Amino acid sequence: DVTIRDNRKLWSIGGVFEEEGGKIGNPKGVYTRQGGGELSSEDEDAIAKMLMDRYQAKKLRNYDAADEIRDAMMTNYNISIDDSSNSWRVDTGDYAQAGGKNTLSQDDVEYIDTKLKERFSLKRERLYDQADAIRDDLRERFGVKIDDRTKEWIVDSDLSEENVGSVVG
Repeated sequence: DVTIRDNRKLWSIGGVFEEEGGKIGNPKGVYTRQGGGELSSEDEDAIAKMLMDRYQAKKLRNYDAADEIRDAMMTNYNISIDDSSNSWRVDTGDYAQAGGKNTLSQDDVEYIDTKLKERFSLKRERLYDQADAIRDDLRERFGVKIDDRTKEWIVDSDLSEENVGSVVG
């Protein structure tokens, strides 16, 4: 996969140009795994092959075949693909608590985790208004900011402690 930039008198294998600030990393079509989720090494090997097959199909502009491979990975392995970052992850409803100021009790954290799982299910069912209501409630009660892309949540340090609630009960 050789790329040539005549106007800059550069060439590259894989399309990465260090001279233009590019980082040498995975060649095109090679995806990096992110996040957790249980997979065997055989499953990971099968996924790597499917990702390369999908890349080749897209390169040949066979988008229907590429979409079929993507759908098969989602059905068989529950895989989500991010083409912009050449990464993939097991698509689960589990969110991880990221850094930041945390004054929450263990009960509060468990409650938040439960509500995030519920929110994930609602989004899967395309019930966005209900999912947004959970997001807004967590933000209002606990100062929680949710990053759906990375599946992480933090307690917003800009929110004053007197506005942060606690699970009662």
